Amino acid sequence: MRLQRVVPFLLLLTACATVKREEFQALKGSHDALRQRHEALQSENDKLKIDLSTTRERLDNALRANADAKENLLNAGAQAARLEGRIEELAQADEEGRRQQDMQRANLEVQFKELEKEIKDLASKMNDLASKPPPPPPPTVPVPPEKNAHFAALERANDLRDWAAVRILASEFAARYPTDEKLDGVYYFRGNAEAALGQHATAIGEYSKVMKSGPKSVFLPRALLALGESYAALGNCSDAKTALEMCEKRYRKDQVGRDAKAALVKLGAKCK
Repeated sequence: MRLQRVVPFLLLLTACATVKREEFQALKGSHDALRQRHEALQSENDKLKIDLSTTRERLDNALRANADAKENLLNAGAQAARLEGRIEELAQADEEGRRQQDMQRANLEVQFKELEKEIKDLASKMNDLASKPPPPPPPTVPVPPEKNAHFAALERANDLRDWAAVRILASEFAARYPTDEKLDGVYYFRGNAEAALGQHATAIGEYSKVMKSGPKSVFLPRALLALGESYAALGNCSDAKTALEMCEKRYRKDQVGRDAKAALVKLGAKCK
């Protein structure tokens, strides 16, 4: 009797145990599914973290590259501005150089034309001089045997403008007394004779010899004046002006200085 009551109870317990086991298996399966889902989500999350880190790193690199590019761009802009300024400076310098070159070229052209005119004038005068008949042979002039008398005769011939006699007496004195202290006067007188006879190139050579005697020569002032006048006669305005200005400046208080000043006025009218 008792056994009959126990058996249904055991069957009930067995049934309950079976139900619990099935529920447990179902819960365990659900738990396993959730765990797998969690692991899958965790794996996906880890992957996303890696992707995020990679993306962040790429973004940082891109930002740094962009910053470097921006800095390079700014530097390039500054350098370009400096280059533009330098180019402008060079352009201005080149323009100034061209202006100066044009001015120099214009000055050179003017000087060349003036020189060309002087050469033509000088050639014309030389042709005129060459076309003139040679001067007649000088007459015989007595030459004193004593040196002082010889020089005195030369001075008288110069004062009388006897240029043929001056030529003879001056050449003879220079040949007889080549180291005499009076040679500066001999050269001056012979220069006067050559200038008076139209031989200004020869006269310039004689007056230049007087220049070598220096300030001690009493003939220097008049020789300097005559030198400027001979240059002017040949159309050499530049050298004529130099000689006459030197004479006027050094001897302005004397008559020869005033004569040089008057000659400069005539030269200015001639050499415009």
